[in-house]
Amino acid sequence: MNSLQRAIVALCVVAGLLMAFPGLVYLTGLAKVDGRPAPADPARFSREAIVATWARCGERGPVAVDAVNPWTYATTLLFDPLAITPGSIAAWRIAARHNGKHPMGNMLSWHTSGAALSVWIRRHWSAEQIGATLVRDDLCSRVSEAAG
Repeated sequence: MNSLQRAIVALCVVAGLLMAFPGLVYLTGLAKVDGRPAPADPARFSREAIVATWARCGERGPVAVDAVNPWTYATTLLFDPLAITPGSIAAWRIAARHNGKHPMGNMLSWHTSGAALSVWIRRHWSAEQIGATLVRDDLCSRVSEAAG
């Protein structure tokens, strides 16, 4: 194998590792999470309560969630870190609450598992389930108190 072929192989290996990295971080983060939070039943809460809580959490209406994967999450984090996509704040609040009840070690582990869990929530729960969980767990009352 000549030096050009070795360079191409090395470049392919590096590119493959870079492409796999978000998925590996996601799987590692989820592995550190103790269980998964259970979504609330949206039928138990009025649509008005869900919409009001959604707004108090800093989410924009309507109640909607952009499902993401580890690669879109990483791309947003790298290239537009201030972007807030529908459901991101709400999913993070649910993930942070769950991880806060199940301590796991250092801050890097907490943030990695929180990011992974928020991606998992946005992929597996409906917007209504996320909104109902915000209401059930009263995850946005401090936001409204601080703003008022």
